[in-house]
Amino acid sequence: MPEPIGSGRRFRRLAGKLAKDPTVRNPEALAATMGRRKYGAKRMAQLAAAGRRRAGEADDGGDDPAAESRARGKRTKV
Repeated sequence: MPEPIGSGRRFRRLAGKLAKDPTVRNPEALAATMGRRKYGAKRMAQLAAAGRRRAGEADDGGDDPAAESRARGKRTKV
């Protein structure tokens, strides 16, 4: 059964597959573009906002500016 939409797992899996292609420079950007084509800009913005809220809940509440870049690096290594 596929992962539910909005969980972020499908996005990370797609970005991971795209990262294996040596011609792709930014797999997350390409995955986001593909999602916008499939779901539309408004729906992708809703999904991204939900993902940011979930990421904030898992955060320890500290104000660490490098946390986003570390999380981004973890998401691409699927």
